[in-house]
Amino acid sequence: MGKSIAGKAFSIRFFLNKSVKPIRTKGKEIYALYAQVNYDYKNTKVPVFDPHCYYLSYDKLHGPPEPIYLPEKFFNDVIPIYLGEAPIKSNSSTGNYEGNVDSFALSLLPHFGSNLEKIARLEAARSTFSLKGLGKRLQSYYQPIGDHFQENISKSIESFFSPDLVELYTAEGEYMELSGSSPLGRNPTVLAAIDWFFSNRYADFHNSLPSSLITDIELFLILAASQVGYHPLVDWLNNEEYFERLRSFLDSEYLFDSERELKIELSNYFSRYISLVPPSQPKEFYLERTKELISEQTKSIQEKN
Repeated sequence: MGKSIAGKAFSIRFFLNKSVKPIRTKGKEIYALYAQVNYDYKNTKVPVFDPHCYYLSYDKLHGPPEPIYLPEKFFNDVIPIYLGEAPIKSNSSTGNYEGNVDSFALSLLPHFGSNLEKIARLEAARSTFSLKGLGKRLQSYYQPIGDHFQENISKSIESFFSPDLVELYTAEGEYMELSGSSPLGRNPTVLAAIDWFFSNRYADFHNSLPSSLITDIELFLILAASQVGYHPLVDWLNNEEYFERLRSFLDSEYLFDSERELKIELSNYFSRYISLVPPSQPKEFYLERTKELISEQTKSIQEKN
């Protein structure tokens, strides 16, 4: 039985898009996995992204995610299981993909299909769902929320340091004159900004930046350290799982301990950064700000509809 969204027929079909240049690996060609989205008797084709293979980089800002590529034989084994037309093959060969045929057919494809339907229903409820531009919007939905947040903070930092003329002391005590540019370079990452402030004896992080920007940087570090910042925006929509994981991390006593430098888990890459820029607000503040961030980013994407 077909599905309906806003009273209009909706369905999804997966296929290998051979019009996209294949990738040759181990002497064989693998093809881009796409989904044909059918809605209101129209259709469009969008790439299928794997949220488990698209991770946030804290050293640079990402470009858009790329589609999954699969060997044709692997895809032909997956689809009958996904459609319920073939039995599950436990421990079946993976081809060139990490994960077996069963998990791909019973987990990743349904998850992507569910996300597409979730997006369609959310956009239809807000205003209207359109197939036009869906591929571009999908790229944004599949960016990690930490990446979205980093882009916003990066722009704020760059804007803050980009008057017509900025005069700053360098670590050597000399003036550095900059015209229309940031001392941190274009689109500085959050970690680069923290490193710059705390390595420059004439820069005062906590007294130089607006309080709202500082608390956003605090939240970025919390999202990163708790590892929930890696997950795509779409996975947070109408889903409490990641909020619960974030809340659990915020319950770590050392985060709000005045002697946190002695107690913070050193195995966590962000130990040093959280020690430098510790949480200054109550736990609930960061949960609410995360909800605001998700709402802001979702609205921004949907406005492109």
